[in-house]
Amino acid sequence: PDTSFKCDNGRCISATWVCDTENDCGDNSDEMNCSQRSCSPDEYQCPNGECIRKRWVCDGEPDCEGGADEKDCANSKCKESQFRCMGGVCIPRDLVCDGFPDCKQKDDEDNCGKFSK
Repeated sequence: PDTSFKCDNGRCISATWVCDTENDCGDNSDEMNCSQRSCSPDEYQCPNGECIRKRWVCDGEPDCEGGADEKDCANSKCKESQFRCMGGVCIPRDLVCDGFPDCKQKDDEDNCGKFSK
């Protein structure tokens, strides 16, 4: 059996490296059309098919190739029981003004004298 995969750029790699979320070809052709793979319920599927933890979405750090997990975060809505951090991350409202920064920019600890829970 043929155990190699020919990349679009002509390079040959092991077939076991195809759809492993690593750009082994150098042109990403070994990671194309891999989105048929499904992620678990606590994961987010990136456009290239890679699965990342849902809590990494809108956390201010790109985890998907091209930063897809950080796009449209400013437009995300939080539940009424949550506070929306500047980066778009939603945290439980009871973590606001608790003396410990939970948002990346620490904005959950700003204006605490004026904030009413």
